[in-house]
Order: sequence, then structure tokens, then C-alpha cells
Amino acid sequence: MTHNNSKRTTINLDQDVYEHATLYSKGRRVTRSKAVCELARNGIEAIHSADPSANLVRAPNGQLIFAGKGRVITLEMVKAALEVDD
Repeated sequence: MTHNNSKRTTINLDQDVYEHATLYSKGRRVTRSKAVCELARNGIEAIHSADPSANLVRAPNGQLIFAGKGRVITLEMVKAALEVDD
């Protein structure tokens, strides 16, 4: 898939992400911008194509989140547990 409608912007990257993008760009012999695009696109594709494990569900926004298990612990239950004398 070729994307020719590029947008120019400034973003702030964490140091580890910057270093990874720099190493990736050198290894692939592409610009750092191209490397960041490829890495971001790979991440987006992974989110949409991943087969969630039994412990994960897909949220409405597409993100994988842990599935709920067991019962819900309410604030009242926590308060009651804290009031119990040892």
C-alpha cells in the first residue's frame, strides 16, 4: 500500500522510541520519518489483525484490553474488609 498524501508535523518521542526509530531507519536505509511511519503502521495493523488470546477482548476503539473475570469488587466490599478486626 503506497501512501502519497503525507503530512508534515512535529512530534515528541520518548528517548527509547527515538533510538529504536533511528536504529530501524539505519537498518532499513530509510529516513527516520519513513521508519516512524512504518513502525506506526505495523503497530496499527497488529492491533487490527491480532487474534486476541482468551484473556483479551477488543474495546470499541480497537484496543486490546484484559477481559473481566470473576466478580466485581465494590467500594462497600473494600470498606467492609478494612473494618474487620484481626
